[in-house]
Amino acid sequence: MNRSLNNSLPRRTQAERRAETQAAVLASACKLFGLNGYNDTALEDIAQDCGVTIRPIYHYFESKQNLFKAVVEETEKRILDTYDSELDDDKTHPLIVRWRAFLDLCTDSSFCQIVLIDSPGVLGRDHWETNAVTSAAQITLESYFEHLPKTQAQLAARMIMAALSEAGLMIARSNKPKQARKQADDLVTNLVEKFTQ
Repeated sequence: MNRSLNNSLPRRTQAERRAETQAAVLASACKLFGLNGYNDTALEDIAQDCGVTIRPIYHYFESKQNLFKAVVEETEKRILDTYDSELDDDKTHPLIVRWRAFLDLCTDSSFCQIVLIDSPGVLGRDHWETNAVTSAAQITLESYFEHLPKTQAQLAARMIMAALSEAGLMIARSNKPKQARKQADDLVTNLVEKFTQ
């Protein structure tokens, strides 16, 4: 009976098995890089966690840094996913809504470890300047400085993004993250409201 049931199940293709293995590696890497940080996570740890040898990791990602880059991109999708999905409240300024969504992500220690702590050092400024999150934020912020020359608008947007990232990092490292989150929210909300009046 069991044999006939097994024969009736569709066999997975090699491409499906590869995709499953790749997804399992990425999921384990997201978990362990978030828990332990880049420097304290070995590829052997990731292989053991997802039940594969180290060979498929090198096959799919080539190196620890490339795997980490894939993890960062996966984690950054969370920012993009909240970027527009939160804009349902017509009474609150879009910058404030997006800022609060970012603050919510900053209460997740894994998110902060990967995006705010390890990513700048491991991937460098090139990733920061070219990733999808930076591009989306840059476009949004520059739209509020249309009265300025383009170079000044770009500079103002970069300064704001850097300040908000530092605020997120401060919240992540705070002994009282809820209190730090509220203080950061109050400060930025007041600044945006004064700036946009």
